[in-house]
Amino acid sequence: MGENIFTARHPVETSFDRRPVWRQAIHQHPDHWKSGRLYSLYCSLTTTSQLAEQSRSSAAINGSYFSIKEGFSTCYLRKNEAVIDTTTTEERHLRVNGAVHMVDNNIRIIPWNDENEKKGFPLDGDILASGPLLMQDGKTCDFTTIDREFSETRHPRSAIALTKEGDIMLVAVDGRAEGHADGMSIAELAYLLRILKAHCALNLDGGGSTTLWVNGQVVNHPSDNKKFDNKGERKVHNIIAVRRLTNP
Repeated sequence: MGENIFTARHPVETSFDRRPVWRQAIHQHPDHWKSGRLYSLYCSLTTTSQLAEQSRSSAAINGSYFSIKEGFSTCYLRKNEAVIDTTTTEERHLRVNGAVHMVDNNIRIIPWNDENEKKGFPLDGDILASGPLLMQDGKTCDFTTIDREFSETRHPRSAIALTKEGDIMLVAVDGRAEGHADGMSIAELAYLLRILKAHCALNLDGGGSTTLWVNGQVVNHPSDNKKFDNKGERKVHNIIAVRRLTNP
């Protein structure tokens, strides 16, 4: 199984296997970063790496859920005070119960529900809904209300997590690669994040979308090309990215 973790320290513009064989790459940078930002494509799909390069980011991970067939996002996205997308009823029932909230160079992971979405609360900053929530206040969340097949089946997974000290972790778990990586269930992903000392964490779109890009290259093994290499990126609707601060 492969896990790739990118760790960035604030301030940021805000952006198991039967045999637990872990290939873990932890990319830690002592530099200052701007906090994660939400970059979204409004008309067409693009790979995580292409969108990260276009936005001159230092690291990026694929964002939230979307319809591969229709090409539109299925989760709420607000950017620069404009609501770009809303959460579909199916996603709300299936798994979406959290969001990434970015404002004034700070990033939070918050609960998300119909009332939040209807009222546009919190009122400030950029918001991307996803789910399920994996950890809150240092404790693993309850997954009993999440679709069981989605939760318990091992898939490639993507997540964003924050430590109590304010570090941001972008986490990609490889999967669907027999003999190399099986992926993780939601509970296993939450367990990994607890080991990594996450204080709060949110699951992002996974499966073939799972892509972690750091300093100009894909560092995990996206599964869409059914090869265990870094060439199998899927085009996605949005990403979460972090960018280096020039004047910390």
